[in-house]
Amino acid sequence: MENKDAIKLSPDSDNIVELLYDQPRTGSNNYGDWYLYGVRKDGKETSFFATENLHKKLNLYGQGSTVNIKKEEYAPNKSAWTVIPQNGSQPRTQSPSTNNTIDARTHDIHKQVCLKLA
Repeated sequence: MENKDAIKLSPDSDNIVELLYDQPRTGSNNYGDWYLYGVRKDGKETSFFATENLHKKLNLYGQGSTVNIKKEEYAPNKSAWTVIPQNGSQPRTQSPSTNNTIDARTHDIHKQVCLKLA
C-alpha cells in the first residue's frame, strides 16, 4: 500500500493527532497486515501506518479523539509506542469490532426460520 501523503511518527518527540475515522483502512501485503490511520496533525489532514501493537492501542479510540503517540524506551534498546489521551478524550468501553447489531438481512432470515417452524 502506498500513500504519498502518509507521515512517519517521530520516535523522539510527541505526536499529537486527532483521529478522523473510527477505524483505519486495513489490508495485507508481502510484509504482513497494515493499518492506515487518517489523522489531523498540526491542523493538516494526513495519515500514517501503525504497527500491529500500536493499532491495538489506537483501536480503543474513535473518531474525534485526540491522542499523543509517544515511543518510550522500557529497557536498553527496547521501546514501545504508548497512546496518551488528550483534551478529555476517553477510550471506548467496547471495541468497535464487536458490533452486535442485527441488520435487516439477519432479521429477515430469523422471520423465515420462524415461519418454517410454524
